[in-house]
Amino acid sequence: MIFILLQVKVFGDVPELLERAAENFLGKSVEEIGDIVKETLQGHQRSVIVNRKLEDIYFDREETAKLVFETAAPDLGRMGICIDSYTIPDVWDGQGHLKAVIANRAERMNEKDAPNKA
Repeated sequence: MIFILLQVKVFGDVPELLERAAENFLGKSVEEIGDIVKETLQGHQRSVIVNRKLEDIYFDREETAKLVFETAAPDLGRMGICIDSYTIPDVWDGQGHLKAVIANRAERMNEKDAPNKA
């Protein structure tokens, strides 16, 4: 599971994009707007994540976030929504695979450093 922090806003500086946001969201509640943005973003997240290894997502969260941002921004932009920030502060799998990968990587790094300590 990937925990994300996301901040979005309506494009207010560009009249055409503000119109798009009004067309898409006028009359909708904050919750409905949030659900639409969340579902759109989750679809793009899945398309990025399915092509990456779990350990790559964990160890290179910045690259994963960048790819999701680049993939999602055009669609959200067409809806009149701008992504202010998108970060991945935590990744976990709930099954222990990721924990094993992290331990294995740490062990390999310690082995690499061992000859230098002698």
